[in-house]
Amino acid sequence: MAEHTQPRIQNPDPWIRQLQHASRAGDLNSTLTLRQCYLEGRQGLQADPQQALRCTMLAASQGDPRSMYHTAVVKYAQGQFESSFRWMMRSWRAGILEASFGLARAYARGQGTGKDLDKALEYLEEARECQAEPEQREKLFVQVMEQKAGQLVRQGKLQTAVSLLQQLHTAD
Repeated sequence: MAEHTQPRIQNPDPWIRQLQHASRAGDLNSTLTLRQCYLEGRQGLQADPQQALRCTMLAASQGDPRSMYHTAVVKYAQGQFESSFRWMMRSWRAGILEASFGLARAYARGQGTGKDLDKALEYLEEARECQAEPEQREKLFVQVMEQKAGQLVRQGKLQTAVSLLQQLHTAD
């Protein structure tokens, strides 16, 4: 029989069965431990990134802030922007400051939420404080500032737009 057809669990440790049961019952610590076992292939489990991801998403729904953030990142990569935005906001509200960059990007691009350049700038400022995604953050900052200046020009606020662009180029 081909090697790839082997079952994922080969003689699972009774401890793993207990973890699986506790995880299904809503125990966050069991879910996080099980995720680690799937990531590393321990206790009779083969390494299985898909199962590890399922455990991450389950841990997010069980209230783990770091798992909420990782779920948001995966949802974003899958193009599920509304779901990504909701998970990113939940993780940010739970204290994961790195989520501020994801929120800034969502507001700047209108992905999963309405486009709001002022909110994008607020979250970018917070992302700057926690050093989240420095290169991408600065690139997005320039894009948002340029869009904001264009918005101000369309509103007839030329002096404010010029001031904003001077501020942007002085920061370089």
